[in-house]
Amino acid sequence: MGATAMGAASGAKAGADYQAAEYNQKLAEQNVDILESQAESERIAGSQEAQKKTI
Repeated sequence: MGATAMGAASGAKAGADYQAAEYNQKLAEQNVDILESQAESERIAGSQEAQKKTI
């Protein structure tokens, strides 16, 4: 493989790696949103349970 072809292949791999990293970042952000939403739901449910016990 010539130097130009190796450079092109290296550049293509770097681009694919960057896209994969961007995709993984988006998934991680979605997971954080889901976890925050679940935590909020559990906090609300816990608060409602506490209110039932005090009434």
